[in-house]
Amino acid sequence: MQVIESRKEIIFNKLYLIFTGLLLISAILGGRFGSINSISTIALLVVWIAEGDFSTKWKRLKGSPLVYFTTFYFLLYVLSIWISKDKNQAFNLVQREFVIPIIFASKKTFKKEHIYFLLKLFVYGTFVWMSLASILAMKQYFTSGDASVFLYHALAYNVESSAIFASMLCVISVAVILFVPASARWKIVMYVFFTIWLLLLSSRMFLFIHLVISAVNLFTYLPRKYRAIPVGGIFAIVALLTFTNNPVKSRFQELELFHTSYLTQPTFNEGIYFDGLSLRLIYIRFSSEIMREHNSYLLGVGTGDAANLLRDKIRAYHMHIGDGSNSEKGGYLQYSFHNVYLESFVSFGIIGLLAVLMLYGYIGYAGIKNRMALLRDMCIIIFLSSFTDVIVINDQCDLSLILTVCCLSITLIQTDKNKYSEQHL
Repeated sequence: MQVIESRKEIIFNKLYLIFTGLLLISAILGGRFGSINSISTIALLVVWIAEGDFSTKWKRLKGSPLVYFTTFYFLLYVLSIWISKDKNQAFNLVQREFVIPIIFASKKTFKKEHIYFLLKLFVYGTFVWMSLASILAMKQYFTSGDASVFLYHALAYNVESSAIFASMLCVISVAVILFVPASARWKIVMYVFFTIWLLLLSSRMFLFIHLVISAVNLFTYLPRKYRAIPVGGIFAIVALLTFTNNPVKSRFQELELFHTSYLTQPTFNEGIYFDGLSLRLIYIRFSSEIMREHNSYLLGVGTGDAANLLRDKIRAYHMHIGDGSNSEKGGYLQYSFHNVYLESFVSFGIIGLLAVLMLYGYIGYAGIKNRMALLRDMCIIIFLSSFTDVIVINDQCDLSLILTVCCLSITLIQTDKNKYSEQHL
């Protein structure tokens, strides 16, 4: 039975569609365009309020586990204002983007074709953004002859991004490409482009995640007789990167710089260079010391103080701090905890760590239970990347993107359930 929408419903659906699309595009742009991301979120909230019908929305909200988990995590940020000594900083770090699940869980669900449109819009937006970065890198190469302009942060800096954030955009795009209905040619072409960009960006963790979600999708959807070619292609690429001299291999060879003595050494000196693995393990050591010294295992030290206490440790151990400021010239002072689980533990204590694990666990559970591949892949992305970066749940654009894609995936699940119910009335 086809339901005829009223003029009011059509208008509000279009507004939701426009501002959700703007939210996704602004998340891609990141950093300096963060205000557009905020405006998009506020616009969605205004549309949600103007639409009314709160009794129906409340009924929908009560049936959304994602809203419960994200609201709980949001309340930890609010509680942290009270716990932190630096209350202004704690207030500034409150993740207001947690309103996004409330909006999507309570509004009337998008149509399937609208969700697929939004997901493809994200892929095309990322494609244009990375193409621009590549074109600008090519321009630099023709001027300087330096091939390093195509690699790692140098490539991402062309669009005022970072290699880690750009890698996250690319790997989420891969998950979307593998999921949305489209021609095989489109999927292959887009998959190849984003794979190349991930190789150039050379984030070890996101390359590993790319390999994992590619393998999971390969063995889930392709018949056995068609698996040989893509599996062979994956092995060929891995072998090529392993047995030839290339920038990607050199990134992995940095792991050899780690020394176990870093975990017990009483002090360092400004001349020591810490590779990515060393720095992350040292931060685990520093964090355990912070929690022990403040005896804050249950509720943490607060979001307002966590980063400052980490910087105090960096200074106390005489690591390189540049000019001593907390700016981009601040040496190791500029880096965060590089680990969502670690940052949540220090900021919110054991309760915060459990909150993150429950949130991730629900996303993965919902994806597997409902056979929603995109939601399952999003869980893989955020669960694994959280071990090496705070990118997925730290900043405004990162969090709004993750939540929006997860909400659209859950909406697809609900749409399928509603369609099934209608067919069996």
